[in-house]
Amino acid sequence: MDKYISTFNQIQDQFKLLEENPIELPQIVVVGSQSSGKSSVLESLVQRSFLPRGGGIVTRCPLILQLHHCPNNDARRYENGVPATGEWAEFPKVPGKIFKMEQVCVEIQRETVELAGPGKNICNDPITVKIFSPKCTGLDSSRPTWNHQALFHVEALAFLQVPVDGQPDDISQQIEQLILSYIQRPLSIILAIVAANVDMVTNDCLRIAREVDPRRSTNARCGH
Repeated sequence: MDKYISTFNQIQDQFKLLEENPIELPQIVVVGSQSSGKSSVLESLVQRSFLPRGGGIVTRCPLILQLHHCPNNDARRYENGVPATGEWAEFPKVPGKIFKMEQVCVEIQRETVELAGPGKNICNDPITVKIFSPKCTGLDSSRPTWNHQALFHVEALAFLQVPVDGQPDDISQQIEQLILSYIQRPLSIILAIVAANVDMVTNDCLRIAREVDPRRSTNARCGH
C-alpha cells in the first residue's frame, strides 16, 4: 500500500500544477475559530514550531500539510542531498529547493502574500508544505513500512465574524464556503478545534461539522 500512496502523492503533485485534482485521498481537515489552537495541534504532530502566528487572521489560504516519516540515515536523505539526521521541508511551488524548518514560516508567509495579497483578504488556492522528519507520524504507524507513507492535514481558515482592514462584508460567508469545500468531501475527517473557554454548544466549527454529516464522528480538542 505504501508504494501506491507514494505514487498517488506524486500524481497529485503533478495535477496540482495543472490546477486539477482528479484523485481523492483521505485527509484530516482541521477547522476552528480564530486563535482556537489549530496551529498548535499541527505543530504538536510535527514536534516543531514552524507556522506563522500573530494577531487577527493569520492563515489566509488553506494550508495542506503532508507529513513524511523519514528516519535518520533513510535512503531518501541521500537521494535529495539533505542532512543524514533531522528534518526538512519542501514546497511544490519551489521545486528542487530544500527548506530548513526555521525557513518554513517565512516561505508560508511569502506564498500567502503572493496568493492573497498583502492585506487581510483570503484566497481559495492552497499552500502545500511537505515535512520530512524522524519525529512526525506517517499514515499508519501500526505497519512496519509506515516510513514511506504520508499523512495529509488541511488547515482551513478560521471562522471569522466581523470584517476587518478592508475585508469584504461577506468575508465570513466566503470562509465558510471554503471550509465546506474541504469538509464536504466524502474522504475528509473533520478535526474541530475548540478553545477551553468557548461554549461548545454554540461553536461554529462544531455546528458546521454536524450540518455536513451528523452521522460522522467529530473530534474536538480543548485549547489552552
